[in-house]
Amino acid sequence: DDDDGNGGFHATQKRRNGESEGPQQQQQQRRQQHQLSTTLEELEDARRRREAALPKMAAYTLLGEYEATTLRAYVRSEYPRRGLRLVKQRESLTLCETYPRELVVPSAISDLELKKVAAYRSKGRLPVVIWSSPDPENGATISRSAQPKPGVQNKRSSDDERYLDELRRLCAARRLVIVDARSKVATQGNRVMGMGTELTRYYEGVELVYGNIANIHAARDALASVQAICRAGGAPAVSSSSAVSSFFDNGSAAAASAERGDSSFHASSSASHKSYSSSNAEGSTWLAKLDGTTWLKQVHTILQSAVRTVELVHYERTAVLVHCSDGWDRTAQIAVLALVMLEPSMRTIDGFLSVVQKEWVDFGHKFNDRCGHRDDTAADQKSPIFLLFLDCMANMLRQFPTQFEFTSHLLLALMDQLFACRFGTFLENCDKQRHLKAVHDKTAPFWWLVADDKDAFLNPNYLPPEPTIGPTPTPIIPSLSPKNVRFFEEYFMRFDPTVMPPRPVVTFY
Repeated sequence: DDDDGNGGFHATQKRRNGESEGPQQQQQQRRQQHQLSTTLEELEDARRRREAALPKMAAYTLLGEYEATTLRAYVRSEYPRRGLRLVKQRESLTLCETYPRELVVPSAISDLELKKVAAYRSKGRLPVVIWSSPDPENGATISRSAQPKPGVQNKRSSDDERYLDELRRLCAARRLVIVDARSKVATQGNRVMGMGTELTRYYEGVELVYGNIANIHAARDALASVQAICRAGGAPAVSSSSAVSSFFDNGSAAAASAERGDSSFHASSSASHKSYSSSNAEGSTWLAKLDGTTWLKQVHTILQSAVRTVELVHYERTAVLVHCSDGWDRTAQIAVLALVMLEPSMRTIDGFLSVVQKEWVDFGHKFNDRCGHRDDTAADQKSPIFLLFLDCMANMLRQFPTQFEFTSHLLLALMDQLFACRFGTFLENCDKQRHLKAVHDKTAPFWWLVADDKDAFLNPNYLPPEPTIGPTPTPIIPSLSPKNVRFFEEYFMRFDPTVMPPRPVVTFY
């Protein structure tokens, strides 16, 4: 009985102690949960701050770009009957080594037909869609490719003809215009080498226009002439090998000398001033010499082709195919400028960097060859293709001062780092080469430079686009009047001490 009584007593005590300790334990648990919750919130806030500090380019994917500007919802809804589809190059479907792995093509074209179309195009660079209209009533697309291979024998490809016909049928106008960046004379010369341009009489509803954009050799000579008048002030040497060599091989050595204030640079500037004064006395002006370089003419023809592309897809609701010879130089110039005119999102810093990454880097512009990044690069392969594009962009920034989130400083940074080779973004000739050499694993991307000092590139006059009525925003169309196509002074003359009024030297090395 005593044991039972004592047991009952201790049990009662335990219950009483439990009743008295319960609230304390619950309070302690609540404090621990609160501390844990606070810690988790702090960690989440820290994560959000870290992600906010990252550039949006850190999340760039080619697939994401396709979804935003090409594989729009109405296009995907028509698959597989019509519309577009995404194909991935793989071991069993290798189409083009200089293209990215993912490509957008008409959904009605089979994989076997894609191989045949690629075989009919130079370097296997078949037509691929890079943009589609956001308006389902329009349906126009922009595609890019290399030249076909009809040759002097006028060889045909029924698969290529059907491929372009599918692109034509997607748009409201049931019409496709091929913007060949070259001149008609140049295409005839390529026919002798087994290439050429489309034989439009065999393509239903297809028209052909020529952009008359100069080739890489003419661009290189024009740059040499520009450098001659900027540095010496005398008569430009049209094919000055020394000027070309200093631009491609020495990178920004002359610019660095000017920034340091080297006496040799200022001495040459003084000599240039005397030479310039002397030439003026003879009646020859600097502007006349600049015109004689044909540099501004080349800028004008590139802008003209881009404007024509925009007018076709937006106002005439017509599909467009852009190509030059191999589709990695003049094609990229026209395509990116057209996209910037069409899409307000590509006039932001992140949007512009994304379209440069997609159309220039991913689609295989030959940065190594055109910029001379390797010692064994052939001299006749070097050409300022990317600089010409940036000069066109500088003209657009000047004509539309409130439409772009960035200033010309971003263009200067691109050019400075293009030759500094500090980042892996502009190394090698195509994505496959970068992948084989693990460039992305061993180097940082250029976009990190922008992210670290984004304020240096922001345009204080930028006005974000207002919501538009309807699915399609109005494109910006630059003036092509010769008086409105200006010289890229911010780049070519930023180290010239004779420029008035004096301006601070801006570099991004």
